[in-house]
Amino acid sequence: MPYSCVTFKVTGEAAMDLDGVKREAFSLFWQGTLSTMIEGCNSFVPRVGPDLEKSDYYGLGLIINHGYVLTGIFPITFNKAFMVSALLGTNVLSESELIQCFLEYVSDFDSLQLNIAFQVGSSEETFTSDTQSFLLEFLSKFQIRQLPKPSNIKSIISRIAKTELILKPGVALECVKKGLHAGLYTELWDGCQ
Repeated sequence: MPYSCVTFKVTGEAAMDLDGVKREAFSLFWQGTLSTMIEGCNSFVPRVGPDLEKSDYYGLGLIINHGYVLTGIFPITFNKAFMVSALLGTNVLSESELIQCFLEYVSDFDSLQLNIAFQVGSSEETFTSDTQSFLLEFLSKFQIRQLPKPSNIKSIISRIAKTELILKPGVALECVKKGLHAGLYTELWDGCQ
């Protein structure tokens, strides 16, 4: 399959492109994509749904590759756990890194409340009633029926993080990975297979 570089033309733009137009085009693409193909609050993973095809995710990988080659910019809006898994494998991140990635994925309020729960020492046997109430409601969104305790909350959140950021979007992850490796400059990603 022959490859060619993407070029951009902005109507009414008389200036020579010194990567500004390319960067703006990729930036606008990612802003538009966030509302239709991606889910999360402060960092994002591709949304998996019946309205999206494998080719859509493959295209994201190609665009990430091409955008990086043309501009040297990687879309930082993607959740680190998702992208590291696409580039290096699904078991690379530690429990604490998965938790940090999840805290960036959920809302600021949920992240704050989870951090409060984490600060309770594992020597304590229970959470305050407010923290316990929040955790039960929050965990129910992820079908967790295990009673959270200071001694197991990080483990529970780590498992949720792996499920939400890596396993659920697994089809998207594999297709993005294939798209990354399909571009002209596959040597960029050779160490990431």
